[in-house]
Amino acid sequence: MQANIKKTVAKTQLGPTVAFTPLDPDPNATEGEMQANIKTLVRKRLGPTVNLTPLDPQPTSTVAVPRKPKPSAPKLPMETIRRMVHLAHPDNARPIDARWQIARAFVDRLATRHNFRRVFDNYVKLAVTYIKFSDSCKSEKDIAKLAKRMPHLHAAYVLRHSNDKLQRGLVEARLVAGLSVEQTAVACNLPPETVEWYEALFFRVVGLLEHRLYILGNVFGWKFYGGATEADVDFMVKRAGFAKGPLMVDLFEKYYAFDWRVVANVHLLDEEGLKELISMIQLKMLILTWILPIEKMNAVFRLAALNGQLQELVNNFANNKALDQPLDFALSLLQMADSVGKAASVAEFHRVDEAIDAVA
Repeated sequence: MQANIKKTVAKTQLGPTVAFTPLDPDPNATEGEMQANIKTLVRKRLGPTVNLTPLDPQPTSTVAVPRKPKPSAPKLPMETIRRMVHLAHPDNARPIDARWQIARAFVDRLATRHNFRRVFDNYVKLAVTYIKFSDSCKSEKDIAKLAKRMPHLHAAYVLRHSNDKLQRGLVEARLVAGLSVEQTAVACNLPPETVEWYEALFFRVVGLLEHRLYILGNVFGWKFYGGATEADVDFMVKRAGFAKGPLMVDLFEKYYAFDWRVVANVHLLDEEGLKELISMIQLKMLILTWILPIEKMNAVFRLAALNGQLQELVNNFANNKALDQPLDFALSLLQMADSVGKAASVAEFHRVDEAIDAVA
């Protein structure tokens, strides 16, 4: 046993090359005495600074240390989960701004790229990059750098969130009317790349116009059936384009671009001016039929009467006839126009009395 202890100390503490002088075996020595003898021998050989570990084996614990549980993913509302699943399938009737929603959800960590692997195209990748940079912008200077780095995507984003409903509505109306991206860009005086990004991220309707129920549900929503007002100019031009095509969009652009009025000397307008005024009144009638309830359709009937009176003026131009009572005629026009908010002040009559008398 003494020899085994010596070999153990040599291998563990001093290396296998250290030699020990054998000690006289003492059958009556205890294990503690033998360990003390070995320590004395080692200190004589190597000096008193050697630190010897106890020879008694230390018991090792077999109890496993519990691991900290991994943090679980935040639980999402069921409605959010349904929306993510709906966006992740390209075969679904996804929203017209599905690509932007996918990019936003990815940045917000509502879903992973693996979840969106079937719909994660180049438009979505660049939209993710744009959103990350946009979220990190802290000043106008940072936004200017972002606009310089991704000009067309930034222009499309600004157009989408602009307060100018008419400009945004004209772009969307011409796309809904069936024009291509390039044709829409020319008509709206915008770069084709900007319209391309706008259509791809915020208004995906190209190639889907034959699915009319999809367009009604995603482009117009419940406003198509009620609830729209005259302030919703984007809705009006889109509905006109969807119903009648790009030429009607051009007329609505003119309708909203100028604050047209029926003035006191309307009978002094030339034939082209009267025809343009008639077209504006007809557009006003169309808008009122879209937004007014059935019990308030009297305004439409008054506009129809006003339209008939103006058409009589156009017929007089064609037949070279003069009005019998131009002053009374102009007054009746103003009263009908005033009832729908499109008349100039009746007080202006005295300014044109002489001109009316001259024509009469």
